[in-house]
Amino acid sequence: GGASDSIDVISTHGGYNFLESYGVALRAGRYFDERLISDVLTLPGPAAGSSAGGSYVLSESAVRALGLSAEEAIGRRIEMDFSRDFTSIAPGVIIGVVEDIHPFSLHETPKPSAFYVPATSPGAFTGSMPATSQAQPALFNQASIRLAGGNSAEVLEWIHARWKLISPNEPMFHEFLDARYAALYQEEEQQARFFTFFAALTTGIACLGLFGLTSFSVEKRFREIGIRKVMGSSVWQVVLLLTNDFSKLVLISNLIAWPLAYFAMARWLENFAYRIDLTPVVFIGSGLIALCVAWVTVGGTAAKAANQNPVLALRYE
Repeated sequence: GGASDSIDVISTHGGYNFLESYGVALRAGRYFDERLISDVLTLPGPAAGSSAGGSYVLSESAVRALGLSAEEAIGRRIEMDFSRDFTSIAPGVIIGVVEDIHPFSLHETPKPSAFYVPATSPGAFTGSMPATSQAQPALFNQASIRLAGGNSAEVLEWIHARWKLISPNEPMFHEFLDARYAALYQEEEQQARFFTFFAALTTGIACLGLFGLTSFSVEKRFREIGIRKVMGSSVWQVVLLLTNDFSKLVLISNLIAWPLAYFAMARWLENFAYRIDLTPVVFIGSGLIALCVAWVTVGGTAAKAANQNPVLALRYE
C-alpha cells in the first residue's frame, strides 16, 4: 500500500499442500492452488529478471506487524527481500492469512511468517524433479508426509523407495513430528519427574510425621478420650477433636507456603510465552488436598483410639 516500513519474517517454502498437510487453519483468503500459475513465486535471480514475484500466505502475527487485519491484508501487494540489502526482491500478493504456528517451543512467541511455493516446487512425488535453471536452483531437501496410521514400517519402506527415485545419491533420514516436539520439552519433562519424586517423598515424610504426632497425642490424651466416651461422646466427635488440632497446623503451614509458592511459580512461568494464570483456586485447591491427606493420616489413628473400650483408659483411676 505504499508503506516503506519493513518487518522481519521467517520465510518458509513448501509445496502447494504444505499448510493443509500440517493442518494450519486459514483465517482469511485461501491456500495455494496448483491450478493457478500466479500462486507460484519466481525467486529473484539473473534469469528471473523483472518476472520475479508471485503470491504469499502470511501468518496472523505478520499481518498484525503490518498493521492490518486478516481481511484487510488479502489482495495487498508486498515485497519480500531475500538479500537483506534490497538487491533481491520478490514482489507478490497476499492471497491468504493463516494462524500462527509454533515450530519452536512455547517458551517463545510465534514469529511473523511468510509462506510461498517456489517455481521449482515438485507438484508430487514423481520419478524426476522438474528441470531447473541456474537462477532457480532446486530448494527442496525435505518432504512432509501425513500418515493415516497403521502399517508404519511398510509405509516408511515405501517412502524410502520413492525417495531413491527422486534423489538416488542422497540418503534419507526420517523423523516423526511428535518426537521432534517432545525433544523441545525434555527439560520440562525432567523437571516434572524430579518434582513429582520429591513431592511424593515429602508427602510420605509428612504423613509419617503426622502419624507419629497423632500417636503421641492419642497416648497422652488416652484417659481424656475414655472420659469423653463415658460421658457420651461419639467416635466422630473424638475424631474431630483430634483432627481439629492438626488441621490448624496444616492451615498455618499453607498460609506460609502460599506466598513462597506464588513467587516461585510466577518466576518459573515467566520463561514461557504462553502460560496459565496463578489464580487463588490453585492455592486453595492445594490447601484442601493437604487437609485431606492430613485428615486421612490423623483420622485413622484417632478412630482406632476412639473405638477402644473406655474401661481400659479408666481402670487406673
